[in-house]
Amino acid sequence: MSTSDFDSSFPYKHVFLADSDDEGRTWQNFRQLTTVFGQCYGYPAALSDGTVVVIHDHRYPRGLPGRAMISYDEGETWEDKVYYVYYGAVISGYSQSVVLEDDVILTIAGTSDYVSGDPGSWDNWIGNSDLTAIRWKPVRD
Repeated sequence: MSTSDFDSSFPYKHVFLADSDDEGRTWQNFRQLTTVFGQCYGYPAALSDGTVVVIHDHRYPRGLPGRAMISYDEGETWEDKVYYVYYGAVISGYSQSVVLEDDVILTIAGTSDYVSGDPGSWDNWIGNSDLTAIRWKPVRD
């Protein structure tokens, strides 16, 4: 399966952002963050200085790294740079992050480098996957 198999003009398997001023009861200002098919499952982390990172999967083709997009103004605008945070030769994704007291991000990511068996079967990953803990912090230019 390749990205050419899909209508890329339809926003499917992308990350979208929205704002809430009432603790999530209502949402407004919906906008698309990722633009390539398969850039999905975004997970945000916010630092005390207004920096926001959204780490997302890059599903197709499989094996591409988990990427982080960066905003230095609380998510109003996004930098034209991407951090590659983790990588699995066959599959990677579903990361989650927390911000520690020292404003360092701790990201836990799932990956697999297992190339035998049926890569389309979830059973292929049982016992052949790794979880990695990554401590990191974006650096302003």
